[in-house]
Amino acid sequence: MKKLSKNLAMYILYFGMFVAVFCAMTLKAEAANVTTGKLGDSNGITWTYDADTKTLTITGEDEGILGDYRGSVFVDICPEVEHIIVKDCTLYNCSMMFSELEKVQSITFENFDTSQVSDMMGMFHNCKSLSHLDLSDFDTSKVEDMYIMFLGCSELTD
Repeated sequence: MKKLSKNLAMYILYFGMFVAVFCAMTLKAEAANVTTGKLGDSNGITWTYDADTKTLTITGEDEGILGDYRGSVFVDICPEVEHIIVKDCTLYNCSMMFSELEKVQSITFENFDTSQVSDMMGMFHNCKSLSHLDLSDFDTSKVEDMYIMFLGCSELTD
């Protein structure tokens, strides 16, 4: 009986170790599908791309001010992105920001300050799958350039 107890304890110990290793491997695999980075010389604007959900999240930390941002860096990083969430950011230039992200279906803006933006040229250029976009909170009073802002947005209905 004593030997059976000892064997049972060993099996429980090995099973616990197996579960711990399996969980660690699963967490590592999940983390492998998430990419993060910073935008340019930004003051606290970071991005995270989750390949499993095909969601790109751009978030401001502290003031989240991004000065002169030009061009979509995301075309090379996450060309398969379908959903974008932009929150807590202040921008001065949005030129070509989401340009060429052909599979993007939705972009959600939360506390996105555009009051200082002067250039929105091509901001959504060639976002072919984008069908709805709520820009009602955008302050475009200082915008001087919106050239080709929606060019190639063939599915955009409202």
